Amino acid sequence: MAMNLLSARKVETIPSQKEPYWLKDGGSLFLYVTPSGSKLWRYRYRYRLGGKPAIYAIGKYPQVSLEAARTERDRARELVKKGVHPVVEKRVNISTQLEKNENTFEPVARRWMASNVQWSEGYADQVKRTLENDVFPKVGKLPVSSIRTAHLRPVIKDVAERGAPTVAILIRQLCSQIFAYAAGEELCDSDPTALLKRSVKRPRVRHHPPLPWQEIPKFLSRVDDAGYRVTVIALRLMALTYVRTLKWVRLIGH
Repeated sequence: MAMNLLSARKVETIPSQKEPYWLKDGGSLFLYVTPSGSKLWRYRYRYRLGGKPAIYAIGKYPQVSLEAARTERDRARELVKKGVHPVVEKRVNISTQLEKNENTFEPVARRWMASNVQWSEGYADQVKRTLENDVFPKVGKLPVSSIRTAHLRPVIKDVAERGAPTVAILIRQLCSQIFAYAAGEELCDSDPTALLKRSVKRPRVRHHPPLPWQEIPKFLSRVDDAGYRVTVIALRLMALTYVRTLKWVRLIGH
């Protein structure tokens, strides 16, 4: 059987015709030329003795060169010898790759966000922004099952070191919830954030100092001139109740 009948130069310069046609390279490898000028590599084979002829689409020229097409033809021939359909194997590989893409960190995180329908719009936006700004660029394309503590430690560390320790802690908490969701979907086996709980020191909360009682009249006067009406009413109500250790139900009727 004649082999390697085509040359790289010939493949490059082959013209199109009014009707599609085939050019043989040997070893059941063909170049299919369409009227539009497309050049498609095809491998013809027969699955099992007496089986129907089948065609395996290797790819399109020039994305797949002559040399690459021959290499893939040889690989497909070996599959046929082992009783494996090259066409079926390619479909399985494509399906597996699509599944892997769907189960990388970013798509899984977005499904987790979508599942939390109870969130307020503001909180949902905060979570989305935090993940898009600080997490997805670093680990978004990694399969969720392959992410380890070493992947997430620098993500959290970088945020903390830019002066946002509270955001760094939030990122760890969000990622932990995402991995819990992924585990429930049987996409991963563990939470790689578990070892990062003490990686960022929580900043000390500093409360505002109490307002001197002499300044309270001035404060209430300024409240009347600015702010939403509901806020003004709430602050004036607090001025009447914040020294009383009572429950709201006890004030009804007063």
